[in-house]
Amino acid sequence: MWEDGSIVWDADLMADYVPPDPQPTRGASFTASGLGRAGSLLGVAQVRLRDEVYLARCEGWSWDRIGAVLGVPGETARRRWSTTPKRLRERKGRESRPEG
Repeated sequence: MWEDGSIVWDADLMADYVPPDPQPTRGASFTASGLGRAGSLLGVAQVRLRDEVYLARCEGWSWDRIGAVLGVPGETARRRWSTTPKRLRERKGRESRPEG
């Protein structure tokens, strides 16, 4: 099994996604599995985004530049993603966190 957070793991999870039928059959019941799958995809995307923002900061990107790429003001990007992901902190414990 792939390590959680790896590119291959992300791709495998995304490949399992089946979009809902835009016109469900009449009388079709709601299934929680579709909602659960969507939540899983969102979780993967959020972890990936936080990691990528962290790496951009390690490369010296400004919050304004990160915000511009993501379509939000730099200050909004800083408030949302300035905390170093815990697993990256643990993995790189000796390295310093990018300046906030």
